[in-house]
Amino acid sequence: MSKSNNKQLQRRGKKSITTIIIVILLIFACKGIYTEYRQINNYKSQIKELNKELQREKNRQEEVLKYKEYVNSREYKESVARTKLGLVYPDEVVLKPSENE
Repeated sequence: MSKSNNKQLQRRGKKSITTIIIVILLIFACKGIYTEYRQINNYKSQIKELNKELQREKNRQEEVLKYKEYVNSREYKESVARTKLGLVYPDEVVLKPSENE
């Protein structure tokens, strides 16, 4: 009887050790899955932010292209010539207020 009891104890011991090992492996697997899940969520939030930044830069690019178009226009060149250089057309008369008033 002691041999059968001894074998049963050995079997229970092996089952217990196997169960403990399986539980430990499951804990590590769950921890790994949780870590990967958090990393995926971080990447998703980074993607959202980068998409927003990309849209802002596209809008800015459109504004720069419009401004470039304006700078190359005759209207802009005339404006700069009048304000910064003080140039006028030959048939124009410039009236300036007198300093007495």
